[in-house]
Amino acid sequence: MHSKALSKPNYRAEIDGLRAFAVIAVIINHFNGDLLPSGYLGVDIFFVISGYVITSSLNGRKSKDFRGFITSFYERRIKRLFPALIAFVLITSVLICFFDPKPSGDIFTGISSLFGISNIAFFWKSKDYFSSSVQFNPFTHTWSLSVEEQFYLFFPFLTWVSGFSRKTNQGERNLFLSVLFLTIISLISFIFYYKTNQPAAYFLMTSRFWEISTGCLLFLTLQKKEAISNTLSQTPASIVFLGIIGVLFTPIKFAAASTVIIVLLSSILIACLREGTTIFNLLTNKKVVYIGLISYSLYLWHWGILALSRWTIGINFITIPFQIIIIIILAILSYEFIEKRFRRITWSNKRLVSYLKGLISPLLLATLSLSMLNTFSQKIYLGERSHNTPLNPIRNSNFYIYGDSHAYDIFKLLEANNSYKAINLTTPGCHFYIDTNSDYQKCVVNAHKKERLIKEAKEGDVVILASNYFPTIMGFDNEIDRRLYKRMINYLEEVLPILEDRGVTTIFKLPHPHVNNPEQFVGNGLICKKEIFRPYINQGCLVKGKSKKDFLDSRKVIDKLIREFTSKYSNVVFWDISEISCPSEECYPVTNENQYTVDNHHLFITSPKLSDSLLKSLNFILLSIKEN
Repeated sequence: MHSKALSKPNYRAEIDGLRAFAVIAVIINHFNGDLLPSGYLGVDIFFVISGYVITSSLNGRKSKDFRGFITSFYERRIKRLFPALIAFVLITSVLICFFDPKPSGDIFTGISSLFGISNIAFFWKSKDYFSSSVQFNPFTHTWSLSVEEQFYLFFPFLTWVSGFSRKTNQGERNLFLSVLFLTIISLISFIFYYKTNQPAAYFLMTSRFWEISTGCLLFLTLQKKEAISNTLSQTPASIVFLGIIGVLFTPIKFAAASTVIIVLLSSILIACLREGTTIFNLLTNKKVVYIGLISYSLYLWHWGILALSRWTIGINFITIPFQIIIIIILAILSYEFIEKRFRRITWSNKRLVSYLKGLISPLLLATLSLSMLNTFSQKIYLGERSHNTPLNPIRNSNFYIYGDSHAYDIFKLLEANNSYKAINLTTPGCHFYIDTNSDYQKCVVNAHKKERLIKEAKEGDVVILASNYFPTIMGFDNEIDRRLYKRMINYLEEVLPILEDRGVTTIFKLPHPHVNNPEQFVGNGLICKKEIFRPYINQGCLVKGKSKKDFLDSRKVIDKLIREFTSKYSNVVFWDISEISCPSEECYPVTNENQYTVDNHHLFITSPKLSDSLLKSLNFILLSIKEN
């Protein structure tokens, strides 16, 4: 997200106007996705603009000295991006500690964004950008900034090697062909991964490169291909603009196609915007242009304010006007007193030294500050503090926790209690029985974890298997269900005999119920508790759970399978928490005193009532094993 001073030659005010349109679309979507379902595609418009502007900027510069070229490039990027980002991350990290009793995950995301890798952090955690859980992380939106920063690390080298930045005869041609090749590869990977590994398609720069590079190809094409440039310039901008608006209203289920279409339409719009047209006049309006100029700061602060609001007063028709005012004020302050001032700073002639000082020093200082804040965050938390009841250890054993994010919940539970030596062998998004790349490439790591488990586990140790058994527990309506069920049986037939021979106890955690009507659930059980800074509970917290009967009926298939294995192997037992999660005829009733889920299906491990109940239930199982 870049902006130039109005006085610069080659400056196109309409581009900043398009930035304004894009950031407004994103903000509307983040306030209420129902109003503009695909408004998040404003980020993709930013990607196209970035590619176009950065290529235009490099085209206007010539350097025969690679060191001078590369340090000058990064100096401009550092001044443009990092001062406002560092200020945003530091201030927001302090604020979130007042309202989140467990802010370490958010602070880690903030730190990763300072190093341009928050998109990788989200991919590794397999966080779905559209899920409710990420709505409470004030740094979720920094994934797109990290994608751009990673692009900036790569692109200047490509322009230099191709000869474009050195103004060689074939420089533009070489850059065009190399970028075109990479664009095709990136687009193919985006389409492929969107079907097989959506986090990879959404978060990784390799799957987003094609969007930014499309802007680059657009600039190069308009520079050299006069016929194409003339044809595009005759395209009615109003029709293209209306087409973009139409795409922003498409449902999320068409996200992959919508992304491709919005990139193409954005490119065409940039090419056909010409003076005298209605859309050009709209986008070059001074007030619209100013919104475009502050769009980077608007983008930074809007999500932070919305996340903090979700932790506290919520987002509704009463609060929205005040939240908009706060976002605008912070964006203007950030732009006028941070962005503009740092861009005017002149560093020494020793550019490499200036580059190192200008980047590394503030990053290290910010990282140190955030690490210290994480250590002392509990001291500034304003809510009621809770502590799990300590339990005495049952045995001196290693507890290997194996499975997906549901297993990781169990790992966190045991890790927080010194009675257990918990060893994390979980892989978010991967059932414990999937260890090949035929279903989900990232699950290949399960094969290595299985080898470690078989190699290390010894007599007296405990293995806890836990997964989201969906869709297995819902029956076998398709071939995928049947294949997963068969794979689970084969996996257990391979591993359980080995563990039995070793004298290792295996505990199956049986499925727990998901929240009924998950689309209505607000997510994050922490916000379902009244605090002095949260005067009322969002109605989304009060979504009714499944009936106990329906839940038990839905898991009959997996119950039968696991009980067969517990009767077949003497070292295998099951762990059923239905009496905890379904204390009455309804599962997961959510009230101020009783929160069971952190989203629509993960356990709310930090709930004292639930964590104590789970630990006591597990200890009862272990005690029974010991007595037998």
